[in-house]
Amino acid sequence: MPGLSNHSIFNLYLYDMAILKFRIYWEEDESVYRDIAIKHLQNFFDLHLEILKSFEFDNKHKATFFRSNDSWQRGREISVEKYDKHYKADPLIMSETSIGSQIADPNQKFIYEYDFNKNWHFMVELILVEKKKTGN
Repeated sequence: MPGLSNHSIFNLYLYDMAILKFRIYWEEDESVYRDIAIKHLQNFFDLHLEILKSFEFDNKHKATFFRSNDSWQRGREISVEKYDKHYKADPLIMSETSIGSQIADPNQKFIYEYDFNKNWHFMVELILVEKKKTGN
């Protein structure tokens, strides 16, 4: 990724603003995707709303993110709320979790699930970080 090293990703909070650009792929067909840019201090609920808007979904169903790795294995859950189900570890709550706090890799991946009855699954991949320092 141009202009981004593993070391710099951990220093997002040294910048007044970092813009994170994610590519969101529909799991069933990777040719169906949207690119979304969002500030690193925004939370996962903001990203959730942007995904819904970009794919023209309503906001009437349950949703969750999972931190992931290069093999798309599910890690820690980041959910709208704590749902009535078994968790290995309590989920992080979307509205309380900044996106930047969960970026551990310059190609960080997440899995996004929407509408647990229809099982819409999306792969979310960080594709660009633009860091800006304001003021000085």
